[in-house]
Amino acid sequence: MDQSQVHPVVHAAAIAFGYVFMHPFDDGNGRIHRFLIHNILARRDFTPDGLIFPISAATLNNLDAYDVTKRAIQEIIDMPDQRIDLFIRFCPQNDGVISPKKCKSHFSELTDDEIEKMQTTIQKTYY
Repeated sequence: MDQSQVHPVVHAAAIAFGYVFMHPFDDGNGRIHRFLIHNILARRDFTPDGLIFPISAATLNNLDAYDVTKRAIQEIIDMPDQRIDLFIRFCPQNDGVISPKKCKSHFSELTDDEIEKMQTTIQKTYY
């Protein structure tokens, strides 16, 4: 890994994308995702010692939109914040809709109508 011919940013992005795509855990995926980016960039000597990129800055820039979307989804269905966050993060990975695989594996208890309303809420806010 340390001697790769691939640019360090491309390397970190590819690994991080693959990890987020798998989304193996119910909680902690974001933290591990950020760790992978920082670890690869540091091991490849791309960043100076001690420098940490604000990977979550894009999320913070859209915090108001996230809050509006979260409240709107809470009006559709009573669901823990962690699961709403997961739904909101999954949809942009598939052009504003949750993939059938992720829907089945993470939200099988939801009705088609609830899913449609939640996706529409996200699309109105982010697209």
